[in-house]
Amino acid sequence: MFYQVSGTPIEEDLRTVLHLPSDKSTSNTQQVQLHDDLTSSGALKIHTMICTSETRPLDACFQDLLANHAPAVVLEPVDFTDDVSTARAVNGWIQSERCEIDDLVTEGDVWSLETLSVMMFNAVSLMTKWRLGFDPRLTEQKEFKFLNKVQKVSMMHGIFKARYCYDLQMRCKVVELPFEHSSNYNLLIILPDDGQCLADVVDAIPEEYLNTMIDCLTEHWVDVQIPRITVAMKTSVEDVLSKQDCTGIFELKDLKVFADGKDQLDRFYQHCWFRMDENGAQLNAPLPESPQVTFTADRPFLYVVRRANDSAVVMIGDYSIYVDPDEQY
Repeated sequence: MFYQVSGTPIEEDLRTVLHLPSDKSTSNTQQVQLHDDLTSSGALKIHTMICTSETRPLDACFQDLLANHAPAVVLEPVDFTDDVSTARAVNGWIQSERCEIDDLVTEGDVWSLETLSVMMFNAVSLMTKWRLGFDPRLTEQKEFKFLNKVQKVSMMHGIFKARYCYDLQMRCKVVELPFEHSSNYNLLIILPDDGQCLADVVDAIPEEYLNTMIDCLTEHWVDVQIPRITVAMKTSVEDVLSKQDCTGIFELKDLKVFADGKDQLDRFYQHCWFRMDENGAQLNAPLPESPQVTFTADRPFLYVVRRANDSAVVMIGDYSIYVDPDEQY
């Protein structure tokens, strides 16, 4: 979105890192198409909000851009000096979208000694079921070896015909569990061998790994044990872009958002949500034969949510640190 209203320095950064077209007029069309492709099944929800200083009028071109943006952007003029009311406005908006995210930000996320002008918030929720569900009667409390402690979790258990492989070089097991067919999404879990550090595996994964992994997965009867979890991951996009040397949008006053001058994007938070529980679109049929392999995720693992038709990645993260539910946000 901000690509269209950026000056040359930021434009070049964004185009290089995000692989955007040099013709700005086509980037919005491409973004609309991407949004439609990702959300066409109804399983993936994408919501966007921009907060701007209530004392400054917006630039007319920026207003036109928002009017034609997909997904629709909620614009909220706020008093950035009041961090409590600003956080309340953001969280009230996301709760009204009914996407399972209750609190996208805290007062601390919007508090600043400096004067803020523009903040952006993005919420992505995958709301679907497994294609074949887990039997809740088989769910048991079992130990999970988190990086910071050993803690009992609700471990789901099922035997499925699933695509699986063992990567000898990376020393990890990989299983693909499909969500319900209509969603067009599946979950890839990458589980390092016991004693193998997840961080070392992540650092060693080559850029093309997820694409080449598809050819290695073959169908097996897999005895699967994975924890019942809700993934609620809040990310500062500035931190992500800084690792790619693309922080100009947060540092240079080069965005034509307001009528009275140019500004930078002060902060940008993204919150991703999806749930791994027993619910399935269908009941898992009785096993016709013994499982060929076991997949017991009782230690840190990497998860990847992908589109089934083209393997495009929409979420990626890890389950490795125990967080008390009362302290998650």
